[in-house]
Amino acid sequence: MRPIKTWHVKRYNRDIQFTELLHHLFVTYDIPPFMDRVWLSDNETYHNWYKHIGAGQNIRTAPGIPITLTKKIAHNFLKAPKQYSIEEALIWGQIHALGGDKRLMEALRGTIVIRDFENNDFWLSVIRFFIANPMLDVSHVHPIIDFIQNQKFENQRVFVARGVVEERDPPQPNFSMKGRTPGTLLRNVNEWHRQLGRETKGGAFQWSRSIIGELRLEERSRESNKIRLEERSRKGNKTKYWIIRELLSTAELIDEGRSMNHCVISYAKSCYTGKTSIWAMESEEDSERRKVLTIELQLDEKLICQVRGKRNRLASAKEKSILTRWAAKEGLKIAEYVEFEGV
Repeated sequence: MRPIKTWHVKRYNRDIQFTELLHHLFVTYDIPPFMDRVWLSDNETYHNWYKHIGAGQNIRTAPGIPITLTKKIAHNFLKAPKQYSIEEALIWGQIHALGGDKRLMEALRGTIVIRDFENNDFWLSVIRFFIANPMLDVSHVHPIIDFIQNQKFENQRVFVARGVVEERDPPQPNFSMKGRTPGTLLRNVNEWHRQLGRETKGGAFQWSRSIIGELRLEERSRESNKIRLEERSRKGNKTKYWIIRELLSTAELIDEGRSMNHCVISYAKSCYTGKTSIWAMESEEDSERRKVLTIELQLDEKLICQVRGKRNRLASAKEKSILTRWAAKEGLKIAEYVEFEGV
């Protein structure tokens, strides 16, 4: 829109400078703040959408839109939070056009629903189901979507003999949300978890350790320092350690899922193929270990995308601080949609 030579730096903040430069080059009309992030990737389609909107044209006429944009969806798309990606903004537009809310959107972040636009019409039926059942605890959203993705879209790796794996078609390729109720669907999910445990128990399925390092951290506090200085000799070592370690077999995933009462075993295939790694945060005191959190890590992006405690509870502030230290040590990112208690 304007020559770069006529742009002058007005602010010292780097992010503001970047936004002002983009607006100088490409924007005549208002553009939503989240769109600036498209220039942090090499996706030319998204770059063209930015210039399309910046020139005052309707997003509905932009080339390469992967979903049907009604006026209502397009309106809500442009109002998505600034921290959202393009893909998340598109789903945000759909959810709000259908009468959903931010709570559901936040629960969907990090799931296949955000990435699988090829099957968007089907996933819209799942979104409608969640909207029609607002009293369904959103902690069930991830397990339900994992179950549906597995049953409808994923080929199955089945152990037919010790050390022999056979690949088969998805169990329910015609899976539909028609007639589903929260109660029956949750029973289906729970039965699937039990079936996964039975199928993989005898498989001796293992995978290689990732390049991400583990953590063993000694907890330090004024109280623990007093114990170390004054009472260690009388009461023994009362030091508490925090451990974050990688799970490297179906047997470990089964044990983790049973102890934490969630469906982490469903990630066995993704772990085996190197797409995902699953980690356990544990505490150790007096030589006794206690399971604390299960952590999902997308290896290609080095992104912590899910963190859950027993029965899918959120991580506490203390646990978040341990997780943050590990992430800093290993150069990991924590996804913006990962929730913590009180945050």
